Amino acid sequence: MNTSIGVCRFSGLLFMTGLLFAYRPLAEAQANKAAPKISYIAVASRLETHLKNPKEKPTYTVVVNGVTNLPEGSRLSIFVSDYIGQGSTTFNDAVITTVSPTGEFTAEIHSRPGKVMRANLQCSVAFFPDQQPAQIRRKFGKRGEMLNGPQQGGNSGGAYLDAITVVTE
Repeated sequence: MNTSIGVCRFSGLLFMTGLLFAYRPLAEAQANKAAPKISYIAVASRLETHLKNPKEKPTYTVVVNGVTNLPEGSRLSIFVSDYIGQGSTTFNDAVITTVSPTGEFTAEIHSRPGKVMRANLQCSVAFFPDQQPAQIRRKFGKRGEMLNGPQQGGNSGGAYLDAITVVTE
């Protein structure tokens, strides 16, 4: 065997061993850091008609029910609008609901004066990290840096989750 080849192989082995020992602390640190799981919000909304007196006009409420893997106590903002985008009309004032220990949430949405809830409106349920209690904000980051998933959106305020459903009868 040629000794120069043996020396090259041995030198290469030493180099690779050195890389392995240098990389091991970095790899262990990465392994110990929990990767953010995918967060989601599943939601459904329906229109309820309330008739107190047959001589009066009925009132309409949108009932929102959903489930999420966000932590207990997470605050979800709910808005009902005629469509998504610039120029749309929001039918309600901000409604905040809280996630239960089982991950469920529910809310009744009443319209603003002069607005009438109806079927086929858009119902948006959003999780904004900057509006969360401190223990939840720490988990997802003040600006949502640790949020992950297909419902993630972003704007100048940071990342957020947004689930949209159509109001049904």
